[in-house]
Amino acid sequence: MLISQDVCIIPVGISCIHGFQLRRGLPLIENSFNIKLTETSSFFRWIYQSPAFIGNFFDLYVNKENSITIDDVDIYKDFFFLPKTESWFMHDALKHFESDKDNGFKTEYQQLLDIIDKYNYLIKKLRNLSSIRKRIFIFGNSDLGPREWPFYREGLIEWYFNKKNIEDLCNNINKSYPNGDNIFIYVTNKRNIIKDLDCCYIYVNKDVSGFFDDNESWDVIFNDLSKLTKDKSIICSRNKKYLENFKTRENIFDASCEEIKINNNEVVRNKNYLEIDSLGGIPIWGPYIRLCSGLYEVTVEFVENSLQGKALFSISHNFGENSIIEVPIDSKHLKLDHILKVRFSVGDDLHQVETRIKALSNFKAKIKKISIRNI
Repeated sequence: MLISQDVCIIPVGISCIHGFQLRRGLPLIENSFNIKLTETSSFFRWIYQSPAFIGNFFDLYVNKENSITIDDVDIYKDFFFLPKTESWFMHDALKHFESDKDNGFKTEYQQLLDIIDKYNYLIKKLRNLSSIRKRIFIFGNSDLGPREWPFYREGLIEWYFNKKNIEDLCNNINKSYPNGDNIFIYVTNKRNIIKDLDCCYIYVNKDVSGFFDDNESWDVIFNDLSKLTKDKSIICSRNKKYLENFKTRENIFDASCEEIKINNNEVVRNKNYLEIDSLGGIPIWGPYIRLCSGLYEVTVEFVENSLQGKALFSISHNFGENSIIEVPIDSKHLKLDHILKVRFSVGDDLHQVETRIKALSNFKAKIKKISIRNI
């Protein structure tokens, strides 16, 4: 959480991910507001919450000013769990304990009391934000894939937001902080775009392999923070225009991209193309990216009249262990614009997706770029 006398930015929900970005983007955010911000501990620092219950938390513990008690909590797989608000305290896992405190270990009950005391203190800090003139709440799921974390895979926490979840969250936070400005930012990716929102701003970030990958998209958000308003008509108009102009991001890999790996004995990285001269084997492979469910098109753009011999072009995932599709590369299979196009469908999320060229004979070609896009 970042705070000054007049502005506070609070990551909510899967906030350790958003908190990382706030910490990284602190200088940019301070420049945007032209103020000095302090990073401070927050109730949401290491907490994962199901989207439908984030609003419940604010209503129960901030608006109604309840405290967490020993009867409110549960333990599942050594994790502190608050069932009333579907909150998992992921970095307060209980340590191994003994019934005899003299052994130097705290009992489970004593550990629970310590955790409860800590989070009741942090709830009081949340209530004190009522004195801040402008509060910006950031929530969403852009940087965490639904199948990457075991608690999502096991169905313990829902990954997807729906419109009602977001409206309930915003309404309950507004009840908790009736004075000043509450501004809400929903950060997602193309798997969970929600239209017709007027209570919060939507930002659509690219799919990433982990929450360290997409700094560029977050910088766009941070540069906008000081310009945002709570006016619903402005928010609605902005979101509509934003989604109309939103285009599916295309992953483009040219000769300069290190994500495309090469056999240095058979491939030369020229300024505008990769030049292949292979007697057989795999001269080019990579990148290793994540793709969510949908229909995709991979294109390989060749320099005109540069192709000689034959090769196979394949797409796989999990570092080549699982094949998706394989097609021949020769002059018969290229379009008139000297582009090879391959389309395929993705059901569940795929990780470490790779393209590969395998030379079948004396294969020569010059490749301008390889691109992967959702269609």
